[in-house]
Amino acid sequence: VFLCLLAGSTFSMRWKHGRGILKEFHAHTKVRSEVRGGGRKPWRQKGSGRARHSSIRSPIWSGGGVSHGPRGPTSYYYMLPMKVRVQGLKVALSAKVAQDYLHIVDSLNIPTPDSKFLLDLIKHRHWGESILIVDV
Repeated sequence: VFLCLLAGSTFSMRWKHGRGILKEFHAHTKVRSEVRGGGRKPWRQKGSGRARHSSIRSPIWSGGGVSHGPRGPTSYYYMLPMKVRVQGLKVALSAKVAQDYLHIVDSLNIPTPDSKFLLDLIKHRHWGESILIVDV
C-alpha cells in the first residue's frame, strides 16, 4: 500500500455512461393483457374471408398493446471493476502516508456504544474531520 505510484488512468478515466448515470427513465408501456377491452374475438375464425384475429388489443392493431416496449424505471447504475477500486484505495492511502495523515490503530476498545464517546476520542487524538474506520 505504501508509496504506491499514482496511476493517471485510475483517476482520469471517463465514466462509461457519462451523466446518464444520474438520470432516471420512467417510460412504461402496456402489453396486450394490460390494455382495457379486447375480450372477445372481433369476428369468427373461418368463413368471412378476412384474416384471423383473436383480440383487438393485439400489438398489430391500432390501440393495442406494445410489444417489446419500455417496462418501467430503467437503472443505469455502474460499478467500477474491483481492481480499479482497489488501486484507487491504495493510491489514496499512499497519498495520506506521504502527507503524514494516516493513523493506524491496532486495537480500538470502545467501552460504550455511544457515538459521543467515539467523537470525543477522534477529537482528543487529533485524527481530523475525515475519518475511515475499517475492521479487518
